[in-house]
Amino acid sequence: MSAAPARALRRAAATAALAAIGASFLVAAPAQAVTYSISGTVSVPDGAPAGWLGMAYVVAIGDDVEYVDVDPTTGAYTIDLPTGGDYLVAVAAEDPAGIEIPNLIPEYWPGTWYADEAETVTVAGAVTGIDIDLDYGETLYGTVTLSDGGNAEGALVLAEGYDGEVIGAASTDEDGYWYMTAMVPEEVVVSATWLDVYGDETTYTSEYFLDAFRPEHAVVLDLGGAHQTDLWFTLDRIPMFWDAYDGEFYPEVEFLASAGITTGWKLKDGSYEYRPLSTVKRDAMAAFLYRLAGVTGYTPPKKSPFIDVPTTHPFYKEIAWLAQSEVTRGWTTSKGTEFRPSSEIGRDAMAAFLYRFAGVSGYTAPTKSAFVDVPKTHQFYTEISWLAQTGVTRGWSTSSGQKFKPASAIKRDAMAAFLHRFAMLDS
Repeated sequence: MSAAPARALRRAAATAALAAIGASFLVAAPAQAVTYSISGTVSVPDGAPAGWLGMAYVVAIGDDVEYVDVDPTTGAYTIDLPTGGDYLVAVAAEDPAGIEIPNLIPEYWPGTWYADEAETVTVAGAVTGIDIDLDYGETLYGTVTLSDGGNAEGALVLAEGYDGEVIGAASTDEDGYWYMTAMVPEEVVVSATWLDVYGDETTYTSEYFLDAFRPEHAVVLDLGGAHQTDLWFTLDRIPMFWDAYDGEFYPEVEFLASAGITTGWKLKDGSYEYRPLSTVKRDAMAAFLYRLAGVTGYTPPKKSPFIDVPTTHPFYKEIAWLAQSEVTRGWTTSKGTEFRPSSEIGRDAMAAFLYRFAGVSGYTAPTKSAFVDVPKTHQFYTEISWLAQTGVTRGWSTSSGQKFKPASAIKRDAMAAFLHRFAMLDS
């Protein structure tokens, strides 16, 4: 065999041997597992309290959500991920103890406050250099009070951006104080809404700063970093009846409504009206007094005490109770006793009703009338005098003296005033 073929054979044999050895190494060597992570550094503004950096944490949002606290000294972090893929990375700061609220705006990489402007980090292994600088936010604070002196605890205060997005939220404490921080510095309108923390029923008007009821009428606040604004709100009670809100006896009408003495009329739009200037009918008066008395468990007689009040009358039970309690006596006629339920009740008859309703005994009327138009010979002089002496009625001041106008039909707003003052007599 010549030298050339021999060398060729040896080279081929050596190549085959090396290939076999390499193959054995490939089979024997274990595969290296790929790890996924994102790391970087978080910083806070110069001059920020030392503890704020230690309250920061990083969140990676992808198919899974992972988070990790940053190093309280250096701000460094490494967040391990279960899989690769695209992740949004955000940083926020929060006191786990809930004692301090760091005024730092949550931020997305590579440097935006808004998720829709953030860029994703593509992770195929260990990604480094995802650094985020936190900025100071806006702080707002103030108070919420209720116009009637009620407890404003639990009122919800919202700061909304131009598109209605909520920028900040807070609730009031037992003193009506509220505080929100770490807010994005943009233009906002701020509103306060009272929520009953026990019944979750809103009974006060919502208000936008300043003294507005709609966002388009509110003062627009242009927020700036590290800026503080003191805002105050006074919420008015929502009127039960739209047509009595600005009336002379609105508080008294509200008292009747809250006590369940009157329900008014429900309109198609769901609101209620009281009709304060309408006169009071005798049947409605019976219903008012029945509810004021808080009667429960009363069963009316099967036969009506009045010939003009059938047992099918809407207020039959109330009228029967009024008669049985001797608050009303009606009129004796040749056909029987009449109540005249649809007749307007005069102010003098109203005085008689309340006098009997109170169960007054041993009262002696004064020798001089409290009103120039109520002589001592008036049928209900004693009752009207008692009403004046107790302060339930005040009458009208005129150039000729104080008048009661006994023959005038009583209006529903004045009736509310009478019943409210009457109800306050015991207290």
